[in-house]
Amino acid sequence: MQNESSNLTTGNEAALPMLEHFKSIYYWVNAKPDSQIKILEGRKLVDINAIYAINASIIEKLRTHSLNGSITTIDIIFEKSQIKSFSNFSQFEQENWGMINETIRHITISWDMSVKLPMYELPQRHLLKVKIGDALPPKDVFQLLFTSDNESELVESRAEGVVKIDFINQVLATELLERVQNWHNGLPAVNSSKTIKFLKDKHSGVLTTLSKYLPVALIVIFAFCLPIIQRFGYFNVLNIDTVVYLLCTMFVVYNINDYIIRIALRYISKKIDLFKDFKPFNISNGDMLYQAKVEEDNRGILKQLRRTVIIMFLSLPAAIIIKLITNYLGL
Repeated sequence: MQNESSNLTTGNEAALPMLEHFKSIYYWVNAKPDSQIKILEGRKLVDINAIYAINASIIEKLRTHSLNGSITTIDIIFEKSQIKSFSNFSQFEQENWGMINETIRHITISWDMSVKLPMYELPQRHLLKVKIGDALPPKDVFQLLFTSDNESELVESRAEGVVKIDFINQVLATELLERVQNWHNGLPAVNSSKTIKFLKDKHSGVLTTLSKYLPVALIVIFAFCLPIIQRFGYFNVLNIDTVVYLLCTMFVVYNINDYIIRIALRYISKKIDLFKDFKPFNISNGDMLYQAKVEEDNRGILKQLRRTVIIMFLSLPAAIIIKLITNYLGL
């Protein structure tokens, strides 16, 4: 009985290396490794030096492990849905970006690596992906909702920056994710005017409130300006006729002012919708041209809005002056 137990133990010990070897082959050929996704918060500006920096950082970290081999691939989607793929990082470095006049919409950087781990006989594959670019429009997300059962795809589609790693070794995965997060945190924010951001995010509620209360507020101002108007000989004597005349004047002024304000607010709303966002890339010549054009166009829209707001707030004095002139001329 003791011999049988000893033989069984010896058999189990002999089977362990075979089991680990089988697991190595299975993971390498068939198994789906664990996955982890991390959203990279904030719109950050990525230039060519940032791409070089993240690749160097990842390769540096991989060299601290038993790296068997790795390859960096980059896929770029341009604004007109053109796709450019680089099968290795050397090809990306050799590209003349000053001659590319297309605007970049998405960049995906992938590190496909083979790492020797102590518990596996064969090197194990790990795959790290970093995606930077515009989030999918709501209509495309809605379509994806019905065509995909993978929740991670929905998360990735709505994020402007995301990092995903398929891994066998949790320690290595954590270290690589930390490297990407630190890199992303160190990137400069996309150039964005706080004024434009406020107008784009809040303009609907603000304009609705203004359309309701601004005409009334301006009439209140008119009431405070009544002593000045009285210096011109109007409303000096308050009687029934004067009060009726005053109310009629205020009614005319209110309607003129309300009409001007409504036209101005509709114009402002349309102009705010024309504001463009800066792209998160400054790599190709097309990116640089686009950033310059967006800055110029947005500056022009802001000037037009300022003029419109000034005209809108001058509408009350204008309405009062028009009324006084018509009264003076007896019209």
